[in-house]
Amino acid sequence: MAWAPVGPWERITWGAHLSKLQAIPFQRVPEELTRIWRAHFAEQMVITEARGQWDYVYSVRELIDLKGNRFHKKKNLLHQFQRNYKAVYHVLDMDCVERVLEMQHNWCTWKECADSHALEAENTAIGRVLQHWDAIPGLMGGALEVNEEIVAYTVAEALTENTVLIHFEKGHAGYKGVYQAINNMFLANAAEGFESVNREQDLDDEGLRKAKMSYHPVRFLKKNNVRFLG
Repeated sequence: MAWAPVGPWERITWGAHLSKLQAIPFQRVPEELTRIWRAHFAEQMVITEARGQWDYVYSVRELIDLKGNRFHKKKNLLHQFQRNYKAVYHVLDMDCVERVLEMQHNWCTWKECADSHALEAENTAIGRVLQHWDAIPGLMGGALEVNEEIVAYTVAEALTENTVLIHFEKGHAGYKGVYQAINNMFLANAAEGFESVNREQDLDDEGLRKAKMSYHPVRFLKKNNVRFLG
């Protein structure tokens, strides 16, 4: 399967490319491109919802303020973390990259990454990003330190002028509320200039889906799998 083509979709004369489109099925096709293709090809497409590939999009302001009953549990966990631990927030930069790498190594040990192809692949990607932090333009991030130990970190970048994209977020499970804390503190310190935060997909993982839904997304970037009939 191929990923959806990128570029100015609305400017393409799609009818001239039907034979190429029929040659291979597509995955992760955004809803807007699916709509454009459907307008051109109507019944010549088989469309399957790719729920596990939907991006979760949230309001930055809502996740900073955590107002109302919807966010009561999140705010309570954040306050417990703040009360129980004298955490220091750091901008993720080369001065703390080595310590974040050490935390990631420990996290992978706790989660037994070696037994999971997906976690092992993610760990490799995280290592590459952190080791080349200064060479990759546009990266931003934050880390939480408790008693001189890094206990959580976030790696992100600006997706658009209005949206920040969270690539990786890890926390030490021994610190109750650590995920609520790194999520909230990173956005409050680094993302107030953005309207939305994209926290990527759940990959059909039931636990991850439940966690992402618990933060009350304001919308989804929906995607489909598409196959063209010959």
